[in-house]
Amino acid sequence: MRSQVGKLEEVEIIPSTAEERLTKLIWFIEQVCSVVPPKSGMTKPMIQDLAERLFEFHVGDDVFKVAWVEAKIPTGYKTGGRPKQ
Repeated sequence: MRSQVGKLEEVEIIPSTAEERLTKLIWFIEQVCSVVPPKSGMTKPMIQDLAERLFEFHVGDDVFKVAWVEAKIPTGYKTGGRPKQ
């Protein structure tokens, strides 16, 4: 098998279980939310988008919702309403 996919070179496929991906995503959410204060303009969709761009695996809505519920984050992130600008 060549180490090229499309225009990407030196592609390495790293197997991981769904549980490992969920654990990484929970950790990521907790880290972002511990650094960026609630109501500062960082939204849940923004955090999901950032995770999608940074992780080597697809961060779908289904797994992100589960990770969001399980993550230990400040209450301000889990309350409804728009963030204050």
